[in-house]
Amino acid sequence: MPPDTDKGMRFAAALSAFEHPGFAAEQVSAQLLDSLGPEPDLLFLFISGPMIQNAGLIAEIVRRNTRARCLLGTTAAGVIGGATELESRSAVSALAGRLPGVTLRPLRTRDFSEIREAQGDGPDRFRELAAPEGDLAATCVLVDPFSVPLNALVPALSRAHHDAGGAVLFGGVASGAPNPGGNTMLVDGEAYTEGIVGVAIAGPVRCDMAVSQGCRPIGSNLVVTRSKGNLILELGGRPALEVVREAVGGLTEADRRLLAGGLFLGRVVDEYKDHFGRGDYLIRNVLGADEQSSAVAVADLIPPGRTVRLHLRDAATAHEDLALLLDAQSLHGPPEGALLVTCNGRGERFFGKQNHDAVAIQRAFMPAPAGPESAKPGRSIGPADHSVPLAGFFAAGEIGPIGRESFLHGYTACLACFRPRE
Repeated sequence: MPPDTDKGMRFAAALSAFEHPGFAAEQVSAQLLDSLGPEPDLLFLFISGPMIQNAGLIAEIVRRNTRARCLLGTTAAGVIGGATELESRSAVSALAGRLPGVTLRPLRTRDFSEIREAQGDGPDRFRELAAPEGDLAATCVLVDPFSVPLNALVPALSRAHHDAGGAVLFGGVASGAPNPGGNTMLVDGEAYTEGIVGVAIAGPVRCDMAVSQGCRPIGSNLVVTRSKGNLILELGGRPALEVVREAVGGLTEADRRLLAGGLFLGRVVDEYKDHFGRGDYLIRNVLGADEQSSAVAVADLIPPGRTVRLHLRDAATAHEDLALLLDAQSLHGPPEGALLVTCNGRGERFFGKQNHDAVAIQRAFMPAPAGPESAKPGRSIGPADHSVPLAGFFAAGEIGPIGRESFLHGYTACLACFRPRE
C-alpha cells in the first residue's frame, strides 16, 4: 500500500568514508535518521573500494537501522554524496526519500526474464509487474555487466517505458569489480552477484532527467547513404572515410589536439525535428576506418537515411554541456532529491580536479544571492555545501534518455531529479 500522503516529499543524502563496513553503515544510517527519520519509502545505497566484499552486510545494517521499505543498491568504483566524489577508495553513499502516495515495486532478474520471454507481449508484461494500476513514472535499474546482455535489454525496456506513457528508464552498470562475480546488486534484503535489479516508481512523482554526453559537434550534418552493420560506407553519397578526413582537416589546431581523446559520431534520435541541437544526438565512438573500402566503423548500428554529425569531447566541453543542462533543470527549481550516475572515465582524471559533477549540480540549484551580495565574485563550493540531497556512483555504463528513448551510454553524467508531480 502507498504510504500516508499527509506529508510532502522529502529526501536526505548520506556519505561515509570509514573503511570499516560496520562503522560506515552505522554512520550512513545515523545521517539519514537525523535528516529524515525512520522508515523512508525508498533508499538507494552505493558501496565502493575493498568494502564491496561486505556489501550485503552493509545493506543489512542500513536497512535494519533505517527500516527502509525499499532498498536498491550496487557496488561501484566510486561513490558520490552531497558535493563530494570519492573515487577508488572505500566509501558508502545513500539517498533516502519519503514519497507520499507513490508505489514502489522492487524488480529482480527473474522479473526481467519474464519480460524478455514474453517477446511481443513484453511491454504489457512489464506494466503488469511494474505498475499494474498504471501511472508509471520511472524505473531505476542496476546491472551486472558480465551476466546481462545490455545491448538487447536496454532497447527492450526503453520501448516498454515508452509504451507505458513515456515513463523514464535510467540507471547504471555496476563497476566495483573487474571480473565476473565480483559485483553485488542489492534489492531489499537480497544480494546478487549477477543479473539485474531495479525499482519501478509509480504515482505522483516526476523524474526529470539530464543526460550530459560531454561532446560538441564539428562540421555539418551528414546523411548516411550506405552502411552495413556498424560500418558506414557512404556519407552524402561520398566515401565515408573521405568525408571524415575532410572534416578533420578543417579543424583548428586546438581541436585537432582533442582528437587524441577520440573522435565521436552523433546520430540524430528524432529525425522529425526541424533543427538539431546538442541534446538531439546520441553519441557513439568512432572505432576506426578501413582504407580499402573507405568505411568508418562506429560503436552502433546506423542504417541508411539517418542523420549524423561528428563530435569531439574534452573536459571544457563536458563542463559546458553539463552546465547548460543544469541551467534548464534549474528553471523547475531545486529537486527534492537527486541521483547521479556518472561514468568512471569522468571524475578527477578527466576534469583534473575533484568533485566536478557533484559541485556543478549543487551550484546550479543554490539560491541566488540577494542584494549587494549578487555583485560580489562567486565563492567556491566545498564538500559541506549541499543545496540538494544528492547521492550516486561511478558506473561502467550509464542508462538514460536522449529524446524519448533511453540508451546505454559511456562517458556521460546521468542525473535524475525527483520532484512532486502536481
